[in-house]
Amino acid sequence: MKPVIAQRNKSIFLKAFNDLWNLEEAIKVVDERKLIDYQLSILGKLILKGSNNVKIDGEEVVKMNLYTKKLLGNSTNFGIFNNPDIGVLFIAGFLTEIFLHEINKKPLGALTTGPYGILRGVGVHAEQTTRYLKSLRNDNYLLILRGIDFELVELDELLERFYISD
Repeated sequence: MKPVIAQRNKSIFLKAFNDLWNLEEAIKVVDERKLIDYQLSILGKLILKGSNNVKIDGEEVVKMNLYTKKLLGNSTNFGIFNNPDIGVLFIAGFLTEIFLHEINKKPLGALTTGPYGILRGVGVHAEQTTRYLKSLRNDNYLLILRGIDFELVELDELLERFYISD
């Protein structure tokens, strides 16, 4: 007789944060929870001083890359791309390869509907996707987690105090 293996459903969880301090605190909460099996990404706008947010400043990119590696671990994937609707964005974590996957020599995230399509493709509902991309346009950072449903529900309650209202 084969043993019965309990199915654990996985979902995507998003929260928007208006500053890096709150994002850091939220990630500490995630780390403390010792979730069974999860993946984490951060998506945010690179705020570039003295520009119209179209030029990519190498120094800012290096700083953000080091920051995300410190926050998420040295093996964390990191990349940047310029989305025409949102601006210069960085992505760190498990979704990096998807956002940077090239189509006609352009990262998928750099396509006008790229971020929307990616978030929808990983399972985020249309209304949530629209709301969180608006938050991203308003210079907020997105924490994106993929994990087991019951753990994400519990985590949502714990993170209420850190995230901004949409």
